[in-house]
Amino acid sequence: MRNRGTLGALAGAALLMFAVTSTAFAVGQPTYSIDVTKTANPPTVPALGQSVVWTVTVHNTGSGNLQSVNPVDDLVGCTLSAPSGPGAPDTLASGDTWTYTCTVAGVLPDTTNNVTVDACHDNGGCNNESHDAADSASFTVILGPGSSENPVGSENPGGSGEPDVSQAPTDTFGTAGSPSDGAWLLVVALGVLLGSLVVMTPIRSKRRS
Repeated sequence: MRNRGTLGALAGAALLMFAVTSTAFAVGQPTYSIDVTKTANPPTVPALGQSVVWTVTVHNTGSGNLQSVNPVDDLVGCTLSAPSGPGAPDTLASGDTWTYTCTVAGVLPDTTNNVTVDACHDNGGCNNESHDAADSASFTVILGPGSSENPVGSENPGGSGEPDVSQAPTDTFGTAGSPSDGAWLLVVALGVLLGSLVVMTPIRSKRRS
């Protein structure tokens, strides 16, 4: 009976130790996850487009550190910078955030920029198929307030198709209020006066004779 009791106590102690060890091991395992966001500056552009600065942020939301972070941007002309932030570019620690930027010229309204990020806790073999954490984000720029779908110089859908280019008004003789009107009136008045003198001179000479 004593042997059975001893064996039972030993078995119970072993099970307890196994449970405690398994729980401690599970609690000590790091987790890996990231949160990715993308923004644009400015978020709105005119109809003819303009340069936009795109920003990608990667936040480590897991408990483990990440030694490899790989952002892939699909917009033509967007070459992301090296990361900036705590530990960059070596280790993205738990709770830290890295930032990447690129500038693209001539971005038109309704342009969407997508980015996918893979991350691993080590530097070996981290890619789309093998990684510890992954996330993606996108941003679409829109036509800015006050911008026109038919800006000056673009084709006018309701017109002849010629560029709608405004020209400064030019001064034309005879136009009311034009700066040259006074000068022309002075010339005419002088002409009339001289003509009168020419006509009156012979008449006075005849009278004297």
